[in-house]
Amino acid sequence: MDKLKASAEAFQQLLNKEYLIKLGHRGKATEFSIVFETVNFKHLTGIHYLKDIDISDKTPKEFFIESLSGALKEKDLYESIYFDQISERLENLKNLENYLDNNMLVFKWDLRNATYSKINADYMLKEDKPENKAYVFLKEKSSIFGATKKLKVNEIKKESAISFFLSNKNYDKNQVQYTLLKNEKIDRSKNIRVVLYDFEEMKKKRLSPPEKETAPPKLTDFEICRDFGKTFTVKLNETIKQYELTDGADNIKAQTDKIAADFNISESQAHEIFDNAYEQNTLEANIAKSEQNQDLPDIEKTIDPEKELTT
Repeated sequence: MDKLKASAEAFQQLLNKEYLIKLGHRGKATEFSIVFETVNFKHLTGIHYLKDIDISDKTPKEFFIESLSGALKEKDLYESIYFDQISERLENLKNLENYLDNNMLVFKWDLRNATYSKINADYMLKEDKPENKAYVFLKEKSSIFGATKKLKVNEIKKESAISFFLSNKNYDKNQVQYTLLKNEKIDRSKNIRVVLYDFEEMKKKRLSPPEKETAPPKLTDFEICRDFGKTFTVKLNETIKQYELTDGADNIKAQTDKIAADFNISESQAHEIFDNAYEQNTLEANIAKSEQNQDLPDIEKTIDPEKELTT
């Protein structure tokens, strides 16, 4: 697929989404939201590096609309001798949302201490990996095209992604890292809020003792009783269930599957319980047969000796 169109389509999905970010540094909390507008797309592609073609003269809105519709194609950018500088950006831009979902490291961007870039930004997000790291630069929305707007009471700053690329350079050198306290993603089109990261919740999990694993019940923990007829009862603690003593592989499997599901045990344990009940049934049947034979009269004792002599 055309890289430019693919990136535009992916960016369109971000237009109705935002990230609520809460940071901490030296005992103070800072909050802002990351928002997305069509005017940001052009700069994110790096098209400003292609100064030798007329495409860079298009307004941000025109550039986005034409990229999304396919009127402007990736091959149109090949005319520039600088295309190689943005080729990788176009390839990776479609993955911007995935990077933001993965809770990148956050730095307060100080242009005076910057080593490799002169980007005018407020914050820098960095992917936490050793090589070819993703970087996202954020700038307050109201100050991108003019003076910073004064915020209303309880209103948090809105930051826009103005630059995104992958690099092996350490852009975070001499920059102050903030602690990410919370990252919440909002999809306004679907009215969905998802907490991607919560520092306090993570801390509670680390401090709380691990849950003890409950050992699976043993066969001796079950009470297995054969009922009258072709049924048997299984009891474990307060759970009591009745099953059929049946023949045939399919019928037996149906009963063992029910036992396994009812008591949350393995299939092999369920088979042991069924076999135990079946053995009880066989044993009781043999005992009953033996007792029946003992009740029969002794033929030799009932023969009259005198009659036997006369014959």
